[in-house]
Amino acid sequence: MSIKSDEKSEITLLVNSAYGANKSADGHSFVQRLSPPIRVPAGKDPQIEATEVGIWHTSPNVKTGINDVLRFTFSAVSSGAVQPFTFPSGLYSLNSINLRLQHFLISLGLDQNTVSFVPVQAESKLLIHFQPDTASGTVGIDFSNAANTMREFLGFQGSGSLSAAAESSVYGSNVSKFNSLEYYKLEAVGLSISGGYGESGGNDSNCIAVVIPNVSPSQLIVQRLAHPIKLHCNIAGATISQITWRLLDNNDQPVNTNSENFSARVRITY
Repeated sequence: MSIKSDEKSEITLLVNSAYGANKSADGHSFVQRLSPPIRVPAGKDPQIEATEVGIWHTSPNVKTGINDVLRFTFSAVSSGAVQPFTFPSGLYSLNSINLRLQHFLISLGLDQNTVSFVPVQAESKLLIHFQPDTASGTVGIDFSNAANTMREFLGFQGSGSLSAAAESSVYGSNVSKFNSLEYYKLEAVGLSISGGYGESGGNDSNCIAVVIPNVSPSQLIVQRLAHPIKLHCNIAGATISQITWRLLDNNDQPVNTNSENFSARVRITY
């Protein structure tokens, strides 16, 4: 009489972009070389799961040359000439937007509260609040001008040309888009993964984990899963000497990690 064993073999992969080869300039992908290679015997049904993922929540929502400029006029400053301000690329909250704006206003010799943005939480919109004085004169900003590239991010793309000679506020025409990154996706390329479907309904064969930001900007997201989703990786009988790891956003675009590393603990069982 023979006894059939259901005991499975297990391979643990410690993944960390700090140790990767061929790392992309934006930090979203790298190659992990395996020595010795992974060899799963033919006839087995290997499965992969991500039990832990760590990602620094630093991917910019304000990007250079994309959505980083506001252009104001102040009738008492430089004869009313346009005063552009370019925000450095980064992951911004409303508070950090206002802080940068305050520095800009102070650099012009104006009160830091001359212009600010205020949340309207019930509608996920902002209002722009003007507090002009003698030093600023009439304050203006033309959101109909595409050169104000931050207008859609703030929700003012349909607000037209605004000006204020006295204290006043104007509601944004649209919902603001601070949360342009809804979640991160960890992909493992080179393991012939199957069994998962992406947002569009197609077979999202390389994604092994989805990580939703649950921390403030510039903090570490740590996702530990007691019961992670298992996907098939069709590598039985093959020799795997390297894996390419990729970090994407919810739009399947590469994530700029701002020079931070990401990590994962991955398990293959067969």
